[in-house]
Amino acid sequence: MKRPVIFISGVSSGIGNYLAKILSAKFQIIGSIRKESDELRIAQQIPGIILVNLDYSSIDGLEKSLNKFLEKYPELKIYTIINNAGIAHPGPLIELPIHKLEDQFRVNVFSQILVIQKLFSRLYINQSRIINISSVSGLFASPFLGAYAGSKFALEGLSDSLRRELSLFGIKVILIEPGPLKTNIWQKNLGLPENFPESIFSQYLCAADETILNIEKRAMPLDKLNPIIFHALEHKSPKNRYLVHRNPCMIKLITKLIPSKWIDLIITKRMNSNINRNK
Repeated sequence: MKRPVIFISGVSSGIGNYLAKILSAKFQIIGSIRKESDELRIAQQIPGIILVNLDYSSIDGLEKSLNKFLEKYPELKIYTIINNAGIAHPGPLIELPIHKLEDQFRVNVFSQILVIQKLFSRLYINQSRIINISSVSGLFASPFLGAYAGSKFALEGLSDSLRRELSLFGIKVILIEPGPLKTNIWQKNLGLPENFPESIFSQYLCAADETILNIEKRAMPLDKLNPIIFHALEHKSPKNRYLVHRNPCMIKLITKLIPSKWIDLIITKRMNSNINRNK
């Protein structure tokens, strides 16, 4: 392939779709999709993209699909892997079905590592990069987002270890930690009261739906990623982490400086005030 190759997981929508579009002018994009029905739409949106069907919810299926893909392109060399595919299963941890928790980690953690393992031999030594799309939820765990936050905290730790291991080969491992962006990931998970109809947190879950909607209204446009992704891809010495947030200083303050007990009190008071306001 004449242009540097970037593999991006989850290009059907959201961040992955956006990154594939803006990067396709300079790079050859290989994008993963889960549903064959998305293939024509994505091919029309991003001319020249190479699509591969990967189901991140099945480790065995994912491995078989990756093996077939690598057999199809035996000479393929990859400049960058962007691990973006992900899901969210919100809900109270004491009531969230274990199979949902397993699915959360299978898609957001185990599958991400498997992709890196399978594609590693195709990376350029002393040149390639691995970019893992994490989240502010990998720095700060909100109530009723424990499964999602746990998967992102895990990705953060794994990325740190991987970065230190692969530095021996000159391969850079980078984390991008977005706050709320204008995607539909949380719209898919509205309806918490209906999903947990007998929850001991019922009144709080009603307020949680409202909170999600309010956060989405204030979400940042996806083009906030533009300078960050190009810096991560092209700078000789990229950062280990890129925090994408309207108020990054506040995030750093509450995750690194303010005692967690104080944060817990603030969150509890805010949740109770939301309940009282809705009565």
